[in-house]
Amino acid sequence: MIAGGAFVSDIVAPIQAANRSGPVGPTLELASGGFIFELDAQTGLPPGFEPNDPPVADAGAAQNGSEDATISFDASASSDPENDTLTFLWDFGDGQTAQTNSPTINHAYAYGSTFLVTLTVQDGHGNQAVDATSATIAEVNDVPSADIGSGYSSLVNQLIHLDASGSSDFDNQDGTAVNDHVLTYNWDFGDGTSATTNVTAVDHVYALAGSYTASLVIDDGIVSSLASQTTVAISATPVDNSNKLYVYDIRFESRKAGKEWRTVFEIRRDSDPNSTSGDAGVAGVSITVTFAGSTHTGTTDASGVFRTDWMSLTKGNGYYANVVALTHSLFNWSLYDNVDDLEDDSDGDGLPDGYLLI
Repeated sequence: MIAGGAFVSDIVAPIQAANRSGPVGPTLELASGGFIFELDAQTGLPPGFEPNDPPVADAGAAQNGSEDATISFDASASSDPENDTLTFLWDFGDGQTAQTNSPTINHAYAYGSTFLVTLTVQDGHGNQAVDATSATIAEVNDVPSADIGSGYSSLVNQLIHLDASGSSDFDNQDGTAVNDHVLTYNWDFGDGTSATTNVTAVDHVYALAGSYTASLVIDDGIVSSLASQTTVAISATPVDNSNKLYVYDIRFESRKAGKEWRTVFEIRRDSDPNSTSGDAGVAGVSITVTFAGSTHTGTTDASGVFRTDWMSLTKGNGYYANVVALTHSLFNWSLYDNVDDLEDDSDGDGLPDGYLLI
């Protein structure tokens, strides 16, 4: 008894069946449920049944080519004993696959290397065969792609950050060390200035309000990218009276019976351009002044006061003391057209001044 409740009833000598083309060899007669089944004792299959043989795969000769160029693979030497229609499945070794009913196929590699190309041939009856070949691809330098970004706006004399992280160089991203490059970023800010960096971002300050066309070109040491351009909108810095300085007072001091004189400048923070009440002196202001034809520089003290050096002056003459420049990291100096905020401009040069007549 065999599986399924069938019994081996007899081993029959070779016979000539009416519907077969020749002797089928010894057979097994199986009885099951009142029926007798005859199987070939050697193959285990019904007498005269021919099994389907697997195909033969031939991936063809090894191929050579260059990055991004099309090469052809030819599996025409593949065959099938029963001439079944074949299906060709290709694995190109670069993560790309394809399936065709034709033995020939084209493929392009994005980067250079030696790739194992695997072919699987299927005959549609559950049989398949596998063969392999190779593709040796020469690396070609790729042109960098520049992307300077967009949507830039800022204020006069404030840092603006330009970000070109959207730029790329496929040679540095293809997973191989071949043709990797250190990239150079050449920036043109559109205001007559430029910069060169090895990083994808840069900071810049525009001195004047306006619309500027900034551009970026990337160089990989062999070839340069096309220029990427963007518009940068720069607006005037809005007036903020809380961050302004003004010359509150210019006065004179003497010694040695009026033979030597110096000027005292008092600088205050402008909390209200229409009033001096509540304005405090500002320490640490870098100040440049002229007095009696000489230039004096220094820094205001804790009270916002700066004194020039003593100077020997001649009686009977008049002497001007002018404020030339005020600089502070947290404050701006703006000349307000207001009697409370601007000392007299007696000499008409547009700068606050004081006049000493001795």
